[in-house]
Order: sequence, then structure tokens, then C-alpha cells
Amino acid sequence: MNNNIFKDIDLLSNDSFVKLKNKILDNINNYNIEFRDDINIHKDITFGVELEFEKSNNEKIDNELLDLGILNKWYTTIDNSLDDGAEISSPILKDYKSNWILLKNVCAIIKKNAIVDNSCGGHIHIGSHILGDNINYWKNFLKIWAAYENIIYRFGSDGKMIRPNIFKFACPVANYLWYFVNSDKSLSEILKMLSFDKNQGISFQNVNIYKCEKYKRNNTLEFRSPNGTLDVITWQNNVNFFIKLLLYCKSVKFDDELVNKRYNLKKDKYNLLNPKVYKSLMFYNDIYINEALELSDLIFDNNLDKLNFVKQYIKK
Repeated sequence: MNNNIFKDIDLLSNDSFVKLKNKILDNINNYNIEFRDDINIHKDITFGVELEFEKSNNEKIDNELLDLGILNKWYTTIDNSLDDGAEISSPILKDYKSNWILLKNVCAIIKKNAIVDNSCGGHIHIGSHILGDNINYWKNFLKIWAAYENIIYRFGSDGKMIRPNIFKFACPVANYLWYFVNSDKSLSEILKMLSFDKNQGISFQNVNIYKCEKYKRNNTLEFRSPNGTLDVITWQNNVNFFIKLLLYCKSVKFDDELVNKRYNLKKDKYNLLNPKVYKSLMFYNDIYINEALELSDLIFDNNLDKLNFVKQYIKK
């Protein structure tokens, strides 16, 4: 374990990382995120992943999936968004060690038979039954995404440069989402309008609030902003972040005042209504450490999750 780098930080406690900023920054470069048997997610919560890759030998990949006994569950399809690529989609997953081991094995198979370059995405589907049909939960989600979208994009890049085709296949949507925060439209109307385009940082096209009692393939939020990766630890960290983000949106601790303030400050400070700023890769690649620490304090309830988030956000 490398966690003794932060000897005086109890990983199970929930300290303010905003207040611990100097200590965190002084030590974070020597901290490594570790594989976990589970990420402490309730088993009612479900997710799925899509692993994109280029220059693949799909026949070999399918044969190795067959050897694992999962070919009909983890399936390979051509991905037309790539030059010469494909993707593997998982079945519905829950937070069990066996699923993380399977994902690790699938990543290893792809690594032997394909490459993941800066054109690939790492999409995550999460059952939208987390938010159900509660319009206040959904508006909280729209708010917090809009307020911290640039932080979320950099975090999902795993410390690398955000992929150049992000504006084509996973376009930022902060200003568009904020439009609906004070809307008097019904939830079904809002979601219908938000689902007009799949190629956003979040796709709402599979959301069905009338099937909120359980996960369906046609009832998910698809998070499209993360870069592609074959690192199972990064997949764990990404899944953990997006699920914890959604759970925070239904929490009684949701800090409406702070989230509203953060969006308005950011909109004015960085002139986000100017497309030249909003469509600039630099805005999403740059580090905004105060905002990142603030977001970690909002959505996570333990120091381990916070350290893993900050490490991946800063990384390189």
C-alpha cells in the first residue's frame, strides 16, 4: 500500500480538501491509485462500459472473449467514429470484484490485439433510475455538471491531453444544461430536449423516467467525456466518480448556493458565453485546482475517493 504517504490523513474520514490544499499538493505526486476489489457502490446501482480501440484484430479478440466464456455478453462492434476501430460493450454490471476482474481481463485482451490512441473514448452508462422521476434531482445534476464541466473533462482525460475530437463526439454542454435549471418545463419535456444529440458530454437519449425502478439498456445516462483507456484502475475511478456525482444530486447535503455561485463565477470569469472560450481545448486541459478540490469535497464522503479523484485530475 502506498497510502502511508498521507500518514496523518485517515482514508475513511471525510476532511475538507480545500483546507488541506497545501498538504495534498505537496504529496499527491507520490501517491498512486490502487486497484480495489469494489468501490463501495450499492448493488442496486448498475453501470456499463464501452471500450473503444483502433487497428484491432477483431477475430482474435472474439476468440479470447470466447475462451473467457463471455463472448455473448461482452460483444465487439465496429465503431464508425474511429478511423479503423471497434468497441467492446459490457453487459449490465454491478460493483462486484468478479466484474472488475473481468474488465481487467478484457482490457488485457484489447491491449494484445489493438491500440487505444487519442481518438478513442471510454464511455460509461449508468442506470438513470438513480435520479428516478424527481425533477429536483435532475436539475441538481444539470447544475453541478454545468458548474464543474471543465473539471470533469480533465479528470476523465486521466491526466493526458483531452482527445482532439471531443467537440465532435462528446461536446461540452454546460451552458445548454444551465438553460433548463430555471425552466418551468416538465421533466419529460426537459429530457426530451436534452436528448436531441447523442454526441454530447452526456447523452440523455437512453433515459426513460417511466422505467426508473431498475436498470435497462434503454434507461441509462451515457457519460461520453472520458478518454479511452485500458487501465482498469482508471475505469474504476471514472465509474466511481460519475456514480458518486449522481448520488450527490439526490442528497440532502446538496449545496445549491455554492454550486450556483460556482457556475456564475465561472461564466463571468472565463467568459463562457464566448464560443472561442467554450470550444477551446485549453480551457478543459488546464488545471483549476481550487475548483477540483471543491468538487471533491462536495460529492465524496471519504478521503480515499477524494485522493483518487485529485490524483487522476492532476496527474501529468
